Amino acid sequence: MPERLTLTPGNNDGDDNRSLITGIPDEIMNPTHNHTPEAAPDEHDDSGLWDYTEVFANRGDKYEGRPLVGRDSPIDGGVYFGAYGGEAIVVDTEKYPDEYNKLLSEILEQSKDGDGKIVRSKILQSTFDTVSHKMKYSQEGVDSLLSELGGGSFKNGTKVNLADFISEGIGVCRHQALVVGVLLERLKKEGHIRGEVSVDRSKQYNPKGELEGHAWVRYTGSTGDVVILDIAQSKMIHLVDVDPREGWNYLRPEEQRDRAAQSAGDAVVHSEVVAVESTIEERIAEVDKDIADLTKHLDDEQKLLMDRYIGNKLNKQDAQKEGRGNDSSMFGQFAGDAYRQLSDDTLKIVHVYERLYRRREQLYSK
Repeated sequence: MPERLTLTPGNNDGDDNRSLITGIPDEIMNPTHNHTPEAAPDEHDDSGLWDYTEVFANRGDKYEGRPLVGRDSPIDGGVYFGAYGGEAIVVDTEKYPDEYNKLLSEILEQSKDGDGKIVRSKILQSTFDTVSHKMKYSQEGVDSLLSELGGGSFKNGTKVNLADFISEGIGVCRHQALVVGVLLERLKKEGHIRGEVSVDRSKQYNPKGELEGHAWVRYTGSTGDVVILDIAQSKMIHLVDVDPREGWNYLRPEEQRDRAAQSAGDAVVHSEVVAVESTIEERIAEVDKDIADLTKHLDDEQKLLMDRYIGNKLNKQDAQKEGRGNDSSMFGQFAGDAYRQLSDDTLKIVHVYERLYRRREQLYSK
């Protein structure tokens, strides 16, 4: 078991350049109650409340010598302020390597094919499965461990070692998300994956009017495809398939605005609102018109590249679901090659275009 890390605010665990930040928001140091899987809302405000994620986005502040972990920030070596208990969670795979290395070894073993070769397309699922198995959700266990670390009286802002929670095999959403996130960071550093990792969090109201906080991992692949890994909710899902009306809303504010624009009548996308008497051909014609309006400012080469990117991206997802690792890697490479050639103007509309593309494919399959 790793050495317990129990330090009070003002100490720095031997870290250099100690800088105790001021003005930490109340929702960080005295946050809303922690979200639990059993309390997952069936219906809620689609907007979500992202203020306490955005507070730490790219701030670069430090707490007791360590950078704060926030949206799109590095995880390893940082410190994360949790919900409910108000602990400051230290994530450091170099200083406390043992527990992390055990998990990494298991993930890589699960990601091998029959010839013993590590298959990149298996990494995310192996990481999700390993952490789900090794780190059970337990609010009671977390409370007990925090009480132990605090000598029976845990104070907000006390630094705790994430490795302690791995060793105990327990955590809640924030601990599980941090473990998944830092493991994916390490796997990228070692060359096994190429995407970007972020620990995201938000809060939203459940049907009872209670405010709940939650944390998860957002992985953006080299092709731009976003995958959500939420151990607490036992959910691994592509962002494009997320329905904010079901379960937790994983969309970032800018993505929520995009979705709202798409659903505001049929001004942008007519995929869901069609006249009952419309034939399949008429629906396809409507989608084709939307596509033409959306892409009229693009040249033929950019249109072709966008089609190539989305087509190969969907083929990759199908191959992943069917366990065809080699095909998944091949389609991922093709999608990535096309994505990197998209212009700035094309990138602005690619996600809307993808929804239209998917709708057209669905109609053609009927």
